[in-house]
Amino acid sequence: MELELEWKENDKTILVGRIDEFDGQTILDKKTTRHIPKEPHSHHIKQIELYNLLLKKCLNQTAKYGAIMYMDVNEADVKVFVFHLKSDLNALENEIRKKYAILEKSLKTGILPPRIIQQWEPGSISLICHYCSFYGRCWQEDYIDSFRFNFKPIEGESNDSSE
Repeated sequence: MELELEWKENDKTILVGRIDEFDGQTILDKKTTRHIPKEPHSHHIKQIELYNLLLKKCLNQTAKYGAIMYMDVNEADVKVFVFHLKSDLNALENEIRKKYAILEKSLKTGILPPRIIQQWEPGSISLICHYCSFYGRCWQEDYIDSFRFNFKPIEGESNDSSE
């Protein structure tokens, strides 16, 4: 069963996630692929750690284990990796709060946040950014989203463009 969670504070959504399966001890995330890796990808482990943070914030529960099920659609093969969840949930919460503040500022100003180049795996040619809906605009230097900028001025600042 899927478990959809939303961490909210002061009517603001901080983080949302959909856990594929959770049995009270283990978070299972299912991944379709064309090649099963030798070990789980670090960004998939991080995703499960974030799910664990959501469990803590929304249900006051945590999982002891994470599991990633890779399903090879070409070979009809399946491999499951199980691991202990050892992440510091307080540090992870702080990381999410910092990212939230950056995004909140970006939405208020209409200016996209600083670009951070990160690859899926060291030496790969595929960037994590390719999954981001802002990828095409983000690489334009100092891109300003005119709809958001003109729609809602920053609190305490003038809407007069002559300043």
